[in-house]
Amino acid sequence: MLKNKKIVNLFVLILLLVIPWVFADYSDDITPEKITSDLSFYEVNPCKVSLFEFILKNPNVMYQDHYVINSYDYSSINCFGKISGITQVGYNFYIAVGTNNLISLFSQGILWIFLLSLIPTDKKIYKISKIKNFLITFMTSSFFSFLIFSERRYYRDSYYLMDFDKFITYFYIFCSIYVVVDLSSFIVLNRRENLINFVPFAILFIGTFNGLNFHYLQLVIVFFGIYSLLFDKVLQKFNKLFILLLCFG
Repeated sequence: MLKNKKIVNLFVLILLLVIPWVFADYSDDITPEKITSDLSFYEVNPCKVSLFEFILKNPNVMYQDHYVINSYDYSSINCFGKISGITQVGYNFYIAVGTNNLISLFSQGILWIFLLSLIPTDKKIYKISKIKNFLITFMTSSFFSFLIFSERRYYRDSYYLMDFDKFITYFYIFCSIYVVVDLSSFIVLNRRENLINFVPFAILFIGTFNGLNFHYLQLVIVFFGIYSLLFDKVLQKFNKLFILLLCFG
């Protein structure tokens, strides 16, 4: 039974890694072409060919140095995982693959949640009230939304058709972060003791969200930090003393 569960988990993980780069309209007559100095096909058909289709037609892109694949964050959701354009500079070809920061936030968050779910649960299941969980998740999401607001000049050219001078933009970002943190809270709270043993291995993974300036584990750390500050009786005295020292530091 456990072996079957591991096989299913591995299959789900593979799907999460592959699916975003496979999506395309396979019912149309547009098929990728071999890369040559004539790039008119990709100029006329941006966001029509998935990265998967492109690699199948041009497998040499994977091992030849003069082909460089880069993510292009400023893309529409419809262009995610598709070839948005190709540029030739000298003998080098720069291939831009469309990505979208909001979709990347969801997809990378779900991937991390799935990986954390593979860690065994603690012997003692920890429960937290829905009100406390909502409050901590709300504060965590607000903190990172404010972080983006404080660096809005950095993000201005990274979000497709989003005006960082309008409140609605931060509302969308807040909702996106909230969903990821809320889904993570249940997984992390039931594994917080075992999770400590796996923290050193986090350096093996790129946890920084694509197009963003923070790491997934920072969401987890801030979530636990707010919890300990507000509700952990053992750490409350230490936290209050630490904050007092920071004020005078």
